[in-house]
Amino acid sequence: MDAALNTWFAREILPHEAALVRYLTRIWPHPDEVRDLCQETYVRVYEAAAKARPQFPKSFLFTTARHLMADRVRRARVVSIETIGDLEELSVPAEEATPEQRLEARQELMKLARAFSALPPGAVKSYGCGASTICHRRRSRAGCRSVRKRWRVIS
Repeated sequence: MDAALNTWFAREILPHEAALVRYLTRIWPHPDEVRDLCQETYVRVYEAAAKARPQFPKSFLFTTARHLMADRVRRARVVSIETIGDLEELSVPAEEATPEQRLEARQELMKLARAFSALPPGAVKSYGCGASTICHRRRSRAGCRSVRKRWRVIS
């Protein structure tokens, strides 16, 4: 072990142990895991400092702890309600849509399905095209007005 690294770690990192434990206790939903998180944070900081000493050790310590918690949340298969509430504090990007977004998407799909079911059978082949493309394929001015009118339901 590197004596200079050990001295740096004892001088720059260990004095923040009480603040780190308080921070982890406040944020992490499982109090029995706080000491483990603290030790894992120390390991990560020590290994990173062996390569290059951070310019701001205290900030690096707390950032490392936050990243460790985020990693644990991402790896967890079952996420408790308390953890979901703390995701905003951890700045962990949520990968799934919110219930409101899912509901809005379903409503839009229902609206789209109703609009398509109202179109004549020949126009349905043009799924994914705009109203002018459908009109062009139908080659009918009267039908074009009808399709445009129905198409506005979607938008």
